[in-house]
Amino acid sequence: MAAYTRLSAEDVREIIALYNMPSLEKVEPLSLGISNSNYRLDLSSGESVILKVSNDKGVNEMLQEQDILQALGDYPYSLAPYKTKKGEGVYQWRGLYGAMFPFISGSKPMGSEEDIAQLGRALAGLHLFSLENTLEKSSIRCHSSVGFDLEGVLSYCEQASSVPEFKLACEELLCSEKIALWKSSELPKGLIHGDLYLDNALYEDGEIKALLDFEQAGIGYFLQDIGISISGSCLDKEGVCLSKVNAFLKGYQEVRALRSEELELMNFAITLGFLDISLWRIKRFYEGDLDPQRRDSYRELLELARGFNLKTK
Repeated sequence: MAAYTRLSAEDVREIIALYNMPSLEKVEPLSLGISNSNYRLDLSSGESVILKVSNDKGVNEMLQEQDILQALGDYPYSLAPYKTKKGEGVYQWRGLYGAMFPFISGSKPMGSEEDIAQLGRALAGLHLFSLENTLEKSSIRCHSSVGFDLEGVLSYCEQASSVPEFKLACEELLCSEKIALWKSSELPKGLIHGDLYLDNALYEDGEIKALLDFEQAGIGYFLQDIGISISGSCLDKEGVCLSKVNAFLKGYQEVRALRSEELELMNFAITLGFLDISLWRIKRFYEGDLDPQRRDSYRELLELARGFNLKTK
């Protein structure tokens, strides 16, 4: 996907001037991101950085995201943003705003079971880091303020303006018994990524180097985070690949053991993961105009959810 916000080299130089950085040598637009325009900047020092321009988030949401990245200081797979000359993690320039990050070399994984297992370990590490640092008690925002949890999905379905096809899928796939169990269980919670697909991980020589795009991060249920990650990563041409799901969960539990109620609700969480992201697409593409070409893309997630439901009945 092409960069949405077009910046000239002179524009970029003006943004760089907000930081204590060497001069610009080269600008390269990157085909990464839905909610952002991303540029690789090569500097006169020989270093490279990533310039992110927000197309979707407000300034406050970006500031909240930077708070999360700062709180993750010792977590090995996150990247903290550079600070401006004013000590701010978010720059503002001519009505635009965004952040600057170190450039990390790496590539997108092929999606092998070992890649998936590593993703599970990395996510479990994030959840364990949150527990060890009691981030659930911090001032970090709730995931539901930027994404959709079970309550958000159910609430949307009650609206008169909800998309009928989405509402029907929720009625088919979210059984009342599991909804009640989810609500009554004391599921462990803390900081969740909220969007950990394989596309948001960088690998090098077969090893994860970094997790990217914490824009949907916030305090939420770990189980929801697992469901979202599996729904977007454990796929093949036939839909959800159960052997990849098993690889993800095996990797995850090598780092953090799942509780009995989490295991009991796992299939429900994976289904909810599809619905979470489907609703995200509805809000951005169907009801919004972030990318008109993807207006109906929410439907593919509903079909994946139905296919998974059939496989696991």
